[in-house]
Amino acid sequence: MRLMVLLAILAVVAFALGWWYFRDTSETWEIIIDKEEVITETEEAVERGREWLDEAADEAEDVGSEDEPGTLQGAEERHNTEIESPESELQGAIP
Repeated sequence: MRLMVLLAILAVVAFALGWWYFRDTSETWEIIIDKEEVITETEEAVERGREWLDEAADEAEDVGSEDEPGTLQGAEERHNTEIESPESELQGAIP
């Protein structure tokens, strides 16, 4: 049932994008799939996705760089130096 719903949604989206359409002539009724438009729009979507991933990777590298103050690495180092281990507290309390 889920598969049929998914296929119906995909068909509606494809129709709305103009990837396929109906043509009614005097003798026939046809469903036309515009392969060139499907290929072109798919390639454009893939290229936009690659650009988005490249931008996200660049931003992730900027966040992880050591040159910038307040990065995650600096915060982790500060966190590790401020916290004492529980064993050191217990050693002084036990006679």
